[in-house]
Formats: sequence, structure tokens, C-alpha cells
Amino acid sequence: MQKVKNSIGESIRKLRKSQEISKSELAEITGISSSHMNKIELGIRNPSVVTCQKMLIALNASIIIKKENITIKEKCIEQIYNIIEKCTDEQALFFMNILDCIYENM
Repeated sequence: MQKVKNSIGESIRKLRKSQEISKSELAEITGISSSHMNKIELGIRNPSVVTCQKMLIALNASIIIKKENITIKEKCIEQIYNIIEKCTDEQALFFMNILDCIYENM
């Protein structure tokens, strides 16, 4: 089978490595073989929906589906989401208060 660029496999590998989880550990958690996990990360195979869900839970991650041509408002929403996702609850609340103030003074 020919290797195809697979952003799902690449993303799984990056997440796994950032959390210092081995391939074999993630494979065991998701109930697949280490060989299958390797093929997913290399882009040779795609995980089933169930396997993908198990991986996301194990990696404490979620999927965001993006469309190609997005509006300026959608870009702003995406940027706000990315900022808030990295904040503490206190920082997120502060950020939302700032946005509320800006909106009230528009």
C-alpha cells in the first residue's frame, strides 16, 4: 500500500509525543496492535471512528473540522478559541470581560 500524507496520523503522533506516551501504550489503551498504530501514524492506515474516539480520549484532545474558505468572522472565532483553550479559567474570564467591554463600546 502506498504511503499517503495523513494529517490525522501526524496529529496523533505529535499529540502522543507531546504527552510522552509511547506508541505501544496508546495502542494498548485504544485496543489496537502496535503495528496498526505505527501504520496510522505513518499515514498508511486510517483509524476507525471508534479507535479515533479512544485515541482522542486517551490524549485528552478533540477534533475541529475546518472548511477551506472561511470568513473573517470565522477566523476571529478560531483565533479566540485558540487563545482561550490555552488560558487558565481566570485568564479566560478576564479575556471575556475585555471582549464584553469592547462590544458594549462599539
